[in-house]
Amino acid sequence: MRRLRLIASTVLGCTALLASSGVVRATEVGVQRLLGTGLVAGSSPGLTVKIWTRPTNAFDLGVGFGLGNFACSERFNPCGTRNSVHADYLWQSGHVAHDHLSVHAGLGARIWFWNYGTGTSDFQVAARAPVGLDLYIFRSFEGYLEIAPSLAVRPSALFLEGALGARLYL
Repeated sequence: MRRLRLIASTVLGCTALLASSGVVRATEVGVQRLLGTGLVAGSSPGLTVKIWTRPTNAFDLGVGFGLGNFACSERFNPCGTRNSVHADYLWQSGHVAHDHLSVHAGLGARIWFWNYGTGTSDFQVAARAPVGLDLYIFRSFEGYLEIAPSLAVRPSALFLEGALGARLYL
């Protein structure tokens, strides 16, 4: 958790420094460039895609790859392979070309797949409500920080997911 806070502080600090120095220019993210692909770290590290449908709405899709035997715990990360897919619909704060910071909120779902390595596998479905900050750096780059309260079904559990990611827009 400390590492995530340090990374988030560093990203926000660098963005503030760049914005105040006049180096950051107008972004094309979500205005002219509507498809972004990138990497995400956090609860489910993996690949992310964001597809803008309007300047205030987007779909966020992702595929996560498990942590293997890293940080094993009975409740949150059983040892073995853990993969996931998610899809969220996001509402962005009013976004125009000269914005450098935007807020988003959304609704979606994540499906987790576990393989414990002993021939035992399982899956879990969770409803999510992501909330986050998007930083538009340069014309085609977006960094973001997100927290998503999630409600899992079978077994029922309420938990918090976190993500720190970056996307390059085509």
